[in-house]
Amino acid sequence: MEWKIRQVREDELIKIKNLLKKTNLWKPQRKLKSLKIALKISNDLFLALKQKEEIVGTCRAVWDGYYATIYDFAILPKFQKKGAFYAFLNSTDNAVSFYLKAGYSLIKTHSLVKEPI
Repeated sequence: MEWKIRQVREDELIKIKNLLKKTNLWKPQRKLKSLKIALKISNDLFLALKQKEEIVGTCRAVWDGYYATIYDFAILPKFQKKGAFYAFLNSTDNAVSFYLKAGYSLIKTHSLVKEPI
């Protein structure tokens, strides 16, 4: 399969919301406004994975200058196990290599998250 990866546009946020719903990553209390804020914060790191003209996956990275974290990583079920994950991974390969050469290192972390009431 041929994948296209590019930045999410604001006019696609409803499609991203629907994709997150289909992959059970959208909580009922979450609002579309949260995606709009996410787009502003991580504009160049909020990605859409396309197969032909359909958005079939998304992921968003947040970087604070020291750590980077991936959020909202989702791939539609019918496209899972078909190389979509590796398409995202390969799109970040050059960035990871750059930071490793600059002296950064990869670390494993665990996060605890409290759901809003």
